[in-house]
Amino acid sequence: MQGNDTDDVLTKSVTNSFNDELQNNLTARTRYTVSSAISTSFDDLTPTVMKSKVNWTILFTSIAILAFVCLHACLMIGINPKARKYAKAKPCSDAAQEKACEYCGYTYVVDTCTECPHCGAPIPPEDQPGARFT
Repeated sequence: MQGNDTDDVLTKSVTNSFNDELQNNLTARTRYTVSSAISTSFDDLTPTVMKSKVNWTILFTSIAILAFVCLHACLMIGINPKARKYAKAKPCSDAAQEKACEYCGYTYVVDTCTECPHCGAPIPPEDQPGARFT
């Protein structure tokens, strides 16, 4: 007989091993009486039942779920590695203009570069940094 409070200790495998041990002891009537067979079965089972076991599946699943939750929590509160990349960037002025490269058609912001960021072609001198202030 097994109650609700013993379900964590007396699992199916533990109960089966106890039953097998008890059956072997009861069939050896010359060595054991009924009471000594039960006592010996409990004595043999107790050290193995009391050892703690790690359920690796649950452990790795829990770690994976925790990592998933932490990653999304960091992204939601704004901890983002890409945010550091643009932390020192300066915003363009409101008067900034974009022009298309004469060679590749890629757009660039006037007064910010001396060559096309896409193909490396030279930017016309009037669109280079400092040309508008001379």
